[in-house]
Amino acid sequence: MKQARQSKLANPTLIYTQSGLREMCALLRTRPLIALDTESDSLYSYYPKVCLIQISTFADPDDTDPQRVLDYLVDPLRLTRLDELGELLADPTQEVVMHAAENDIFTLQRDFSFRFHHIFDTQLAARILG
Repeated sequence: MKQARQSKLANPTLIYTQSGLREMCALLRTRPLIALDTESDSLYSYYPKVCLIQISTFADPDDTDPQRVLDYLVDPLRLTRLDELGELLADPTQEVVMHAAENDIFTLQRDFSFRFHHIFDTQLAARILG
């Protein structure tokens, strides 16, 4: 039996403090793009609420090797303010890669008043390419 290849990926960093959020946003501003996804809970509430924001970016801004990335799990239920992340996502120089972005954008705008400027939606791109 062939042995499974061990991943080079590091464990994600959990962001649940304002200082952690500030440090993460400062680092993300130095990267050419970030990938973003959310998880929401609609099972125990009348409308979905964002419970987790997942963010990934390249570990080195000059090296786009997908094996060397930084992953963050942002806990919006514990953080009282996400303004810095909202400012980052609204920055026209920051490219944000998402998949099936429509629902994520809607819930992030509704829950946190986030605005987006430069989004690349991989689902939309795949649909256009056929």
